[in-house]
Amino acid sequence: MFIGGGDYRPDVTHVRRSPAHDHPPVPAELDRDDAFGDSPDAPLKQKEVQVTSRHPNRVLGTCMLAVCALLYPLNLQADGGSPNASASQGQSAARPPKPCNPRKGPCVPASNVLAVQEVRVDPPTVHALGVQVLIAGDANRNGAIAVRYRVSGTVDWRQGPPLMRVFPENLSVTVPEQFAGSIFDLVPATAYEIELRAADSDGPVDETRVLTATTRAIPRTDPATPRHVAVQNSTTLRSALGAAQPGDVILLANGPTVW
Repeated sequence: MFIGGGDYRPDVTHVRRSPAHDHPPVPAELDRDDAFGDSPDAPLKQKEVQVTSRHPNRVLGTCMLAVCALLYPLNLQADGGSPNASASQGQSAARPPKPCNPRKGPCVPASNVLAVQEVRVDPPTVHALGVQVLIAGDANRNGAIAVRYRVSGTVDWRQGPPLMRVFPENLSVTVPEQFAGSIFDLVPATAYEIELRAADSDGPVDETRVLTATTRAIPRTDPATPRHVAVQNSTTLRSALGAAQPGDVILLANGPTVW
C-alpha cells in the first residue's frame, strides 16, 4: 500500500494489480468480491493500492475502508462462511466457555478463593475465648477474617483482633488449613456473641458467621470436699499432678526443697 503525492486528483483511489494479473484497473470498493475470485474458497489475489490526497485524514479513512473491505470476508470465512451461518450455529448449540484472557482482566484460579468450611470454639478460660475457622482455597493467602464481639443480649459491638492465618507447614503437629485467634479480657461466666467476617478479593468473598460462647466461672476458693496430697520433692509432685482428682489440694513440704 503506497500513500503519496503526485499528479493524481485529490480524493481519488486507484487499484493496480500485481504484474501477474493482466486486468484493467477496478476501483477498490467494487473489487472486494473479485479479490477472492469466483468462489469464496479461492485464494486471495495480490493487490497494491495507491491513494493520493491533500487531506491526511481523508487518506487515512480511505485506506482503512479499503483494508476492511479486503479483510472482512476473511473473518467470515474463519467463523464459518457467512454471518447467518455463524448466528445459526450459536443458536443451535451452546458455545463452550471462553478461556481466561489476561488481556481482559486478571485470571483468578479457583484455588485462591477463600471458602469457610467449619467454625470451632476452643475450650473456654476464665477471661478468654478462642475460635478456629477451618478453610479451603486461599492458596495465595490473601484472605482475612475480622472479629467483633459483644455480651449476649446487648447492642454495641466491640472490635476484636483479627484471626491469624495458621501455616501448617511450620508446625510440628498436623493441623488443617485454618484461621485462629482469641478474644481477651472477658468477664468470667458470661455469654458472648462472636461475629466472624471472612473476606477475600479473589472471590470476591464476603461471608459473616455469628456464634455464641461462654467464659468459665472462677473456681471456688476451697473445694467442697477437699483431699490433701502432700509432696516433698519433684518426683512426688509429678506423681500427685498426674493422679489429681477434683477436690485435691496439693501441699508442698516446708523448708528448702529441690524440684
